[in-house]
Amino acid sequence: MNRTNFLAATAGLIILALLNVLLFNFHIINISFFKTELVLCDTVWYNQIKNDGYLFVPYSMCNLAFFPMFPYFWKLLSVSPLTMGLVNSVLFVFSLSFLLGRKPRPIIYTLVISSFPSFIFFVLPYSEALFFLFATALIRGYEKKTPWLVILGMFGCSLTRSVSAFFIPAIILTEFLSNDGHIRNKIINATWYSLASLAGVAITTIIQFIQTGKILYFLTVQRYWGRNFLIPSLPFTTQSASRVLGVDTIALTIGLIAAFFLLCILISHIWPSFFKKPQAIGDRSLVFSLLYLVSIAILDCFFTGNLGERTNIWSINRHIICTPFFIYLLDRIFFNYRPSLNEVIFVLTIIITGILITTLWNYPISLAYYSIFFLSLFLMPISNAFLRLQRHNIFLAPLYIFNLLLWIVFMQAFLQDKWIG
Repeated sequence: MNRTNFLAATAGLIILALLNVLLFNFHIINISFFKTELVLCDTVWYNQIKNDGYLFVPYSMCNLAFFPMFPYFWKLLSVSPLTMGLVNSVLFVFSLSFLLGRKPRPIIYTLVISSFPSFIFFVLPYSEALFFLFATALIRGYEKKTPWLVILGMFGCSLTRSVSAFFIPAIILTEFLSNDGHIRNKIINATWYSLASLAGVAITTIIQFIQTGKILYFLTVQRYWGRNFLIPSLPFTTQSASRVLGVDTIALTIGLIAAFFLLCILISHIWPSFFKKPQAIGDRSLVFSLLYLVSIAILDCFFTGNLGERTNIWSINRHIICTPFFIYLLDRIFFNYRPSLNEVIFVLTIIITGILITTLWNYPISLAYYSIFFLSLFLMPISNAFLRLQRHNIFLAPLYIFNLLLWIVFMQAFLQDKWIG
């Protein structure tokens, strides 16, 4: 962990807190984060599990959709929702610093990647901070080739979020797409990591069965949240589109870019001479991150409902952006990606496609944020690397200002029980 990264991330959250207080005192915003109960949206379900345990409600939404790690952690601490939000913010800063490792990043870059609008969930009584912590352990374990850290991450993730049930295919493919290690070691790794992931799901199932008599109902109950298999109907949309479509489109586009990189890695693995430079073969931390991002993009595009006649990709920004897999991919692209001209064209095409498949042009502010996000974090570093130009981090400053403003907008919307993700 690098001290500069840690201090910059901490300063980022302090700036957001001070900005919230300042705007409230000048009556620019109506609700202060520090003067509310914060038991809104999904926090209601976590709070219910903390206080009353799991409760089965037939033919309706109920708290069996949520995994036990966060509400039980909250119960163990026995603190108020506000204090729990502050605990989550500390977990997030620590995890982000651990994810970035020992190499210092430019301060403006760290401020940017610690202040995305969706990151309001890291300072609320939500499970995002714990999932970020365990998933960071998973990534760093892969990166450092430390199996016990991967096992800890897999186990913790699988007790925190239901999406961890989909880790097994990613674990197997990550070992398959790596070019280092004997086949026997790969099988052993895949077995242990899969068992760690299954253990969390098994414990959750046992807890829910003891309390409600229901087995694996966390899968069945998804239908009452509108999570059913659906052939996508373009263009995509989302709830509260005027406010959220920009970040949801960013998350969707990240999933598409991850799919492109994953395809490059797969082709390089099967046909090594296809690319002049192999694309990150053997890098398990990157491969697993890409597999996770692609899986969530598929899940949120195919297992959802329609809003009108259009597929609703609601919550995709929270599911993708509020994870270390997203940050890890950004970090690798910003500092290490050296693309060919064809790769630059493909990435640019995907970014434009993201706008087309959501008709983002109907929302000028969201389109502006989408554009400056990819210009600052993707197109500028990629073009600098491709053209061998000196990196200019000053392009991150407008994105940071945009992040601050949208973070306040998102937080105010959440505090009014409006949809964010």
